[in-house]
Amino acid sequence: MSINKEECERLISVFLENSEIKNKIEDLITRNERRLHIDLDKLRQFSPDLTNELIKHPSKIINFFEDYLNSSIEQHDLNRKVNVRTLNDKGQKYKVTFVGNFGKNMVSPRGLNANLSNKLVCVQGIVTRISIPRHLL
Repeated sequence: MSINKEECERLISVFLENSEIKNKIEDLITRNERRLHIDLDKLRQFSPDLTNELIKHPSKIINFFEDYLNSSIEQHDLNRKVNVRTLNDKGQKYKVTFVGNFGKNMVSPRGLNANLSNKLVCVQGIVTRISIPRHLL
C-alpha cells in the first residue's frame, strides 16, 4: 500500500513528536551531534505502512524525516532564545539513520545485488579481499 505525501508527512510528524524521540533530539542538540538514530522496530510498531514505504522508497521518505527534524531543531533553537551554534549555521543539516531489523534487506556484501537497488538495505559483513572490476566488453 502506497501512502500519499500528506499522510506520510503527518505520520512522520506524529512519530517524531513522541516523547522518547523528543528526548533523543534534545540529546542530539546538547551533544552537538549530526545524526538521529531511529529504530525501525519502533517505527514498524507505530506505522507498518510508513515503514514499508521507507524500505521501498528511502530517498523520498528520508527527505521527509530530515526536513521535519531540521525544522523542529530550528524551532527548538528559536524557542530557547539562546544563540546555540547549530550545524545549520554552516549550511550543514542534521541527518537521520535507521537501526534495527531490516528483515530480508539485511544482506552481506556478497548478497548485495540489483534487486535491492533503490531500496533501504543494511549491509553487514567484513570485506577481506577486493579486486579491480574488469569489464566484459
